Amino acid sequence: MTRTMRLVLAASAVVGVVATTPALAVKAFSTTHLHIRSGPGEQFPIVGELRWNRHGEVDVCTPDYVWCHISTANGIGWAAAHYLNEGGGSGTIESLGPQSGIPSMGAAVAVVGAVTRVAAGEFVEAIAPAADVIAYVQATPVAAVNVTGEIVVGVVLPAELVLYEVPNAPYQYVVVNGATVLVEPATRKVVYVI
Repeated sequence: MTRTMRLVLAASAVVGVVATTPALAVKAFSTTHLHIRSGPGEQFPIVGELRWNRHGEVDVCTPDYVWCHISTANGIGWAAAHYLNEGGGSGTIESLGPQSGIPSMGAAVAVVGAVTRVAAGEFVEAIAPAADVIAYVQATPVAAVNVTGEIVVGVVLPAELVLYEVPNAPYQYVVVNGATVLVEPATRKVVYVI
């Protein structure tokens, strides 16, 4: 093995240790049942979930403080900072930004196709829709839309998004950020993610 190769391997090992060391981690609590993703954006696969009012340790965020890298009892990944309250209770990590004490990454992460932002609602327990409701929604495709923000149970969808009727059901539906969701029409809150 060449000297250069040994140096590269040694540097990689040090970077791996530093990247997994939670020395600067800040405790954060989830304001909803929050998806943990493999990367900083809705386009990355879901690798876990942080349940409502559970905590994880956040060690770094994207430069805009929209996504944060979090370690939880159920694994490690990225979570939407809009739904993470800083451990001291002074606000969401997204709203606090650098004041949260969490460092940001050096490069920006772009979300493609973002048109508007969802609003964080109060915690809502997911419903258990009837099988015929799910069957209808899956068999009746509608135009997909993209918004900025993680789509989870409890978020309030923007007024400009068109919701579609589900026959004989108190819910409407829409496909947003690649996920088909059931929505409570009066409040526009997501009540189920299919």
